[in-house]
Amino acid sequence: MLRYWWVNHKQTFTQELGGGYLWSPKRERDGRRSQFYDNLREARPGDFVISYANRNISGIGRVTDFATSSPIPDEFGAKSNLWNDDGWLLPVAWSTNFQRKNVEDFIGKLLPLLPLRYSPFDRNGRGAQKAYLSEISAEAFEAAVNLSNSNDALTRFDLDPPPISALISAVEDGVQSRIANDGGLSATEKSQLVLARKGQGVFRRNLLRFENACRLTSINNQRFLVASHIKPWRLCSTSHERLDGCNGLLLTPTADLLFDRGFLTFSDDGQPIFSKAVSSADIAKLNFSSVTAPKGKVFLNDQLTYLNYHRQNIFMS
Repeated sequence: MLRYWWVNHKQTFTQELGGGYLWSPKRERDGRRSQFYDNLREARPGDFVISYANRNISGIGRVTDFATSSPIPDEFGAKSNLWNDDGWLLPVAWSTNFQRKNVEDFIGKLLPLLPLRYSPFDRNGRGAQKAYLSEISAEAFEAAVNLSNSNDALTRFDLDPPPISALISAVEDGVQSRIANDGGLSATEKSQLVLARKGQGVFRRNLLRFENACRLTSINNQRFLVASHIKPWRLCSTSHERLDGCNGLLLTPTADLLFDRGFLTFSDDGQPIFSKAVSSADIAKLNFSSVTAPKGKVFLNDQLTYLNYHRQNIFMS
C-alpha cells in the first residue's frame, strides 16, 4: 500500500533534492527517539514525498529504495554540526517538472487534512518545530498537489536517480577522504583502513583467524567469499572497529549484499533471519528458503556485540 510523506527540510533541501535522497539523524541530540526520524525507516519504494522549504513546496519525489544507515553527507558542510552524525539515508527520485508554490496561499485548506500528531505544521500554519518527515494522508497529498497546480510533477520524475549503492559509495568516499586527511594516522594505517573498506588487507586476515565459511551457505572456498563488516565500514567510529576481525563475517557476494542492505541478519545462535521486505518468492529463487545455521559454529562474544548493533540499526525488521 502506498504511503505519503511531507518533509520539512529548509536547511538541506538543496543538497537533498540535488543528490536524490533524504537524510536525518537517528536520534535527537539528547538521545531521544523522534518519530520524524524513524519515519525514514517506515518509507517504502514507490511512496510519494512532498518537499517543503522556505514556505514553498519545492519538489515532489518518489522513494526508490529502502533507507540505510549512513553518516551525515559531506555536502551538508557546516550544517553537519546541527545533528548527530549517525543517521538514515533514504533514496528519492525528485520531479524534474515542478514550479515552486507558496504554501501560505492554501494553508487554510490544507491544515484540516493533516494529522493531529506528528504534523508538518503547527495550528497556525507554520512549520512544526523539529518536524522532518511526516506521514500524511492520500487526501492531504492530493490536496497539496491540486492546490499548488503540481499534477504534471507526478508523472515526470528523474528517470535515472542514483541507486542506493552510488549514494553509499559517495558517503564512503567522504569517510575515506577524512581518513586520508587525518594527521594522527600513519601512511600504513591509512592504507589498511582503506583496504578494509573492500574487505581486504588486515581486516580480512583478522577475520580469517576464526571464520572459514559463509555463515549462510556454508561455502568455504575463500575465492568466492566476501569479508563483510557487521557494523558497516562507513559507520565505524574508530580504526579498531574497521580492522577488528570480530566485526566481520564471511559471506558469498549475494549474502553479503542482503546483509549489508539489512535484508538479512543472524540470531545469536547463528540462525538466518530474513526481512519481511524480501518476498518469500525471492528467497526461494535464491535457494535460501531452507538454510539453517551450521551446527557447532557459534559466534564469539565480540561478534555478538556487533550483531546486536546490526539487528538494531541495519536490519529491516
